[in-house]
Amino acid sequence: MQCVMASSFQKLSLRFLFLCNLVLSVALLLLYYQPYSNQDYWWWLNLLALGLPLLLILQLAFLVLWLLVKRKYLVLPFLTMLLAWPLMRSFFATNLFDQPSLQQQDLRLATWNVALLHFYQQNGKYDPRILSKARALNADILLLQEFVYSEDQDSPRSLNKLKKKLGFRYAVTASDPSFGVYSNASSKAHKYQPFCVALFSNFPILHWEKVKAADRYNYTFLWADLKVNTDTIRIVNVHLQSMYFVQRDYEFIENIHQKNLDEMKVNGGSILRKMRSAYLQRAAQTKNVEALVASSPYPVLLAGDFNDVPNSFTYQVLTQHLEDAFAAKGAGVGRTFIHLAPTLRIDHVLHSASLVPLRSYVANPALSDHLPVVADFKLKGK
Repeated sequence: MQCVMASSFQKLSLRFLFLCNLVLSVALLLLYYQPYSNQDYWWWLNLLALGLPLLLILQLAFLVLWLLVKRKYLVLPFLTMLLAWPLMRSFFATNLFDQPSLQQQDLRLATWNVALLHFYQQNGKYDPRILSKARALNADILLLQEFVYSEDQDSPRSLNKLKKKLGFRYAVTASDPSFGVYSNASSKAHKYQPFCVALFSNFPILHWEKVKAADRYNYTFLWADLKVNTDTIRIVNVHLQSMYFVQRDYEFIENIHQKNLDEMKVNGGSILRKMRSAYLQRAAQTKNVEALVASSPYPVLLAGDFNDVPNSFTYQVLTQHLEDAFAAKGAGVGRTFIHLAPTLRIDHVLHSASLVPLRSYVANPALSDHLPVVADFKLKGK
């Protein structure tokens, strides 16, 4: 009798585990639905993209389990991993042993969220280490997010003086004037424009525009047509909607294992609401950027702080038109955000197929809460 009961319990346990594996497989493959989904209802799929490393680890665990215990069930995790290979390649660049290209690049682009150059921490000055690092990237085109500069042309922090300090010939910025701040509020003196996106270039800027998609913070981006040798390339610099996490939120997530149930309900609910709001706003922004990319008469380089990981809605929609330089020529996970998890690559360089990536990497050390991303390109036919 005991043997029969033990056998029944074992069968039930295996069926339950197989059901768990099936649910896990569906969750993983649901990521393919992202670019076609209505984010008003399916925004939570982005949480699966965030949890992709865990989903893959669990699939590998099931692969090993069925190999040892029930080989006929092995087909489920094996097929799932096979089907999920493109998702894995977006998440983990498989060029660990590639030798850097010896071809001379036609252009180097770098993108970096510089966290206002530590303007407030430095009492209205810039962190010289960030400026030095930005120059040391040796980029032909430098895209900065969360940039700040003075409208006073005599200020050492004016755009013109910063352009020269960073070693560039041309510079344009896009900001929301409503977010301007004054060094002396009572006299309205020395107005600064914070939270800008900025483009610095050594290639001539033929035309550029600021796009304000909505009257909200983070809804402003810019594009510029640059003359690169005999070609024209459209550069798009974006800073998509952030989560608006404050220090308390980061501390809660990083120490979640120490929290009780009441703290989980209150703080967890607040964080989830912020994430939902950000995902919905990024979805709207993504459609604006996608339309700009699709209508461009020139090859496009789209870069910046997307605030979204590979395989998110934002990433998958934009990579329907463009390719990811890091996925093609980078190595590993390529973490660009220093908080929360070691797998957060949320800063990207995407490009048209006529631009051939030779090399892409994340540049250390972390002087901001983001790391710079650098990509070298060759123009096709050159």
